[in-house]
Amino acid sequence: MKQPSASHCPVSPRSSTKTLPQAVGPLSESTRPLPSPFKAQGDEPPPEQNKTTPITSRKLETHSILIWWAICGLLTRLGLNAIGEYEGKSVFSVLLVQVVGCLVMGVGLRLKDTLDRIHPLLYLGLTTGYCGSVTTFSTWMIQVFQAFSNSSGPHRSRFHSFLDGVNQTYITVAMSIISIQCGIQLGNLIEPSIRSFFEGPSSSSSSSPDRVASYFIRWTTLLIGPVAWICTVFIFFYGPHWWRGPVSYSLLIAPIGTLTRFHLSKLNSLPISTRNGFPIGTFLANLIATALLAVFTLLQLLPQASRNAELCGSLQGLKDGFCGCLSTISTFTVELRKIKPTREAIRYGIISWMAGQLVCVLLLGIYIWTRPVLDHCQFPT
Repeated sequence: MKQPSASHCPVSPRSSTKTLPQAVGPLSESTRPLPSPFKAQGDEPPPEQNKTTPITSRKLETHSILIWWAICGLLTRLGLNAIGEYEGKSVFSVLLVQVVGCLVMGVGLRLKDTLDRIHPLLYLGLTTGYCGSVTTFSTWMIQVFQAFSNSSGPHRSRFHSFLDGVNQTYITVAMSIISIQCGIQLGNLIEPSIRSFFEGPSSSSSSSPDRVASYFIRWTTLLIGPVAWICTVFIFFYGPHWWRGPVSYSLLIAPIGTLTRFHLSKLNSLPISTRNGFPIGTFLANLIATALLAVFTLLQLLPQASRNAELCGSLQGLKDGFCGCLSTISTFTVELRKIKPTREAIRYGIISWMAGQLVCVLLLGIYIWTRPVLDHCQFPT
């Protein structure tokens, strides 16, 4: 999910080679393209950093900023899920999560250049770290499967179950695309204020950044992730015991999911991805997360989880923390918008959706259709 600079434009449209398109956010002239969100981010810093920052330090800063934003993204997702779960709701709660994450992604796409000037890793952290951890492809797949199978809802006909699954599919895709575009337009509105705040008259009169400030920012970037991760350990051991199911386990595991997705995203720059208009890194991250989420959901239905509250809580942490942060709707949606020709984008979307549903059927569906299913296990209290 690294965003190459806007100068690295794709080849001419007349070329027979297919390329993953650049993600665009309309500027005031609505003409300048933004860098692609499909390529891995953070492994190629701006030229001015290459001369001064050791490679090891640069990688540590990248991982640190991703850890911090992963934790922030997870907390946002858990909070939005809690807000969206209420009696008699007419919209599934995960939709609110996807909308907010994609909205912020759209803002990030539009403000890419401005964010890079504020800090070289801010755009990476906001899009790959935060938005990718807020939105979740795997949870969407599980909920669509549950709608099709009616495994967790009221008694209804097969036709209505089918209709519910279709509704959850197209509503999520449509709202995610709309949210990306709304975020881009919101970025247009707020960019002048952000630019004037961070690039005031004082910045133009200074020929080089202040050494003390630069030193402080670098060490803050290096430490913010590990310190935040260590804090989650203290929350796990010393926080309220009932947090372990819905929060504490997830906080411990979330950065691992985000870092795994970040490294898988580097596969998006391989020829198999660029020539075929198929971001293999994003596809694998989403598919692996969906498969693991189906397995963890199944394990929570077993008698062992019902008898062991800690096991139930740890499985929930793996579901929300690892699987939720490993998969992403925000990048997936940007890819759907920008892959050209359109038939390649449709192919990518359909294959991703069908693969996710097939995994759910094989790993979760066969079990719940052939055996009596117990109630969901209980978290620690």
